[in-house]
Amino acid sequence: MVEPELNVLDVILNSKRSTKDPLRIGSVKTVVGDTDAAAGHVALTKLILAMETGIISPTLDCGKPNPKIPGLTDGRYKVSTL
Repeated sequence: MVEPELNVLDVILNSKRSTKDPLRIGSVKTVVGDTDAAAGHVALTKLILAMETGIISPTLDCGKPNPKIPGLTDGRYKVSTL
């Protein structure tokens, strides 16, 4: 499955980005699990921490990039990992 959020980000924010300055992305689910009703709170907490510290918390267990997401395969995105 292609993540529609990344494709939207790619069109709006990332289409002209260089691979020398990739957009850093991450996932909440890999750290705290499936949050269901609390997803918005967890994402907001992660955003506030990133804004205050300048560090995007890492995404765990990130494997091979999905070839259907061009920004991941060509280097315009960088997944924040350990």
